[in-house]
Amino acid sequence: MKWTFDNYLGFQLRVLSFMNGGAFTYSDVKKYFKNPADPEHSPSQMLTKLYQKEFKAIWAWDSYNDRTHLHLNRVVTSLGGDRQKVRNKWVYRLTPNGFITGA
Repeated sequence: MKWTFDNYLGFQLRVLSFMNGGAFTYSDVKKYFKNPADPEHSPSQMLTKLYQKEFKAIWAWDSYNDRTHLHLNRVVTSLGGDRQKVRNKWVYRLTPNGFITGA
């Protein structure tokens, strides 16, 4: 499978949602996407490369909070999730089911 920015971000958000029981915030995303053990292969690095390739932009996809929230909201809603403002933070919700059932 050839990754696109939205497909890869959606995949990573589903994994994060599974690990957090279905809800996560932007700070959870930042913490999960940074992998200090292997910074070259962290999800953040991969997303930056895909963003630059797809959107022809030279900045990191997560360099501004408002841009990051736009991308997160777009991908979460396309996956059937939603977001809600809780106090002063956006909380994103995806189905935490990480297993394929039925078929």
